[in-house]
Amino acid sequence: MGKRPVGCYPARPVNAPAPRPRAVCLLSGGMDSAVTLAEARAAGFDAIALTVRYGQTHAREVEAARRVAASLGVTKHVELDLPLGEIARSALTGVMPVPKDR
Repeated sequence: MGKRPVGCYPARPVNAPAPRPRAVCLLSGGMDSAVTLAEARAAGFDAIALTVRYGQTHAREVEAARRVAASLGVTKHVELDLPLGEIARSALTGVMPVPKDR
């Protein structure tokens, strides 16, 4: 075979499926992010879930995100450690009491 001209690549085989577009979805484990991920999958995106472990006082959110990612068939689930308690005071990170009676 001769040299291929610059910018020319072999065509995808006729029976090969077209690659799906990718989407990175922030997945907290809550309903809103789960619905967003489900919508991306339903729209045909190859979804990658990103969950942030920000120093929350309980692991329920991250566990829920893992279950949602598995059930929706994400390509990859990335869990990122970002300890926000060092820069942002919040009841979510156990730095202050949870507000009540609001």
